[in-house]
Amino acid sequence: MASFELELSLYGLSSGDQLRLEIDSGHASLSVDGLLAQIFSDGEDGLNGPFTEVQLRDNTDLPDIYAGFAELLGRWRQGASTLRLYTPKGVEVSPGAAVAKLIEESPDSALRLVVGQTFEVLDWHAAHGGDRDELLGWLRRSTLLYAMDKHELRVSAEPDGGLLPVAHELEAENLVALNESGLFEITKDGRNHLGAAIAETESYIDLYDVFSDVLYDLETQSARFGTGHGQDLRVPVYESEGIDSIRAVFLLRLYDSTLDTHSADWTEKALSADLFDHWLSPVLDRVTLAEEDLDWIVEGGLAHSEEGAEEARRQLARRRAVRKARSS
Repeated sequence: MASFELELSLYGLSSGDQLRLEIDSGHASLSVDGLLAQIFSDGEDGLNGPFTEVQLRDNTDLPDIYAGFAELLGRWRQGASTLRLYTPKGVEVSPGAAVAKLIEESPDSALRLVVGQTFEVLDWHAAHGGDRDELLGWLRRSTLLYAMDKHELRVSAEPDGGLLPVAHELEAENLVALNESGLFEITKDGRNHLGAAIAETESYIDLYDVFSDVLYDLETQSARFGTGHGQDLRVPVYESEGIDSIRAVFLLRLYDSTLDTHSADWTEKALSADLFDHWLSPVLDRVTLAEEDLDWIVEGGLAHSEEGAEEARRQLARRRAVRKARSS
């Protein structure tokens, strides 16, 4: 066997997004994760997308597909995601499995893998010195208070799945209290708390929403904002500006109605750690840029926002002048 075929497909995507490579048979002695490290090296000495002219002619998207897998595996190596590998039939493959053995077991002597990744933000937070239980408690209390306000969720003092312990935590903070009907209701302090959270969220939107769509060129140090073709750089900008990205992302999710998709099953799903990991995935599923590049992008974005605000003021003044002229 001079070579073997490696086929990688990303879980949930079409067959057109598969990556097929001919790999020298010498690499069959590696483990799966060792092979992937060779193919998608961080440096310049990896296989670097070894596509033939025929492959590129048949599929011009191959370099982009290769880059996508390289980015995914880069996040995994950095500890920002959990990688899961499967056979096309759904059998999970250990990253440490021997490539040669998998090829032997394959009906066509090829290594075909389906790649999935999950972002476990709570565990990542703990691995970086945070308190997982404390964070999860805050997420649950904030979600329940939101649901009681936005969806008028009724929480009684009677046992009610996982909600009652969280309601007692809110009660201890004087954010909710039991009424005469035996239901928890939001207190004045709770209303103030909600108002403060809304104000905080609006400040993130006002200051940093411009970075939700950035088309940038690192070589020329130029950036355009709001083109509809850029990348979302809000999380790296939050962190560059000293803002807790988990808190910011969660509040934005809470108040952009993302959580409302689960409003019918709050007691079953809305307070689970897995769902919070899903909601918070942008904290880890994000672009990584050098601090010096973020600096000039942030400066450009803030200048763009100021220009936009000034243009809005000019537009308003023109409209008022037109209305005044028409009425005179």
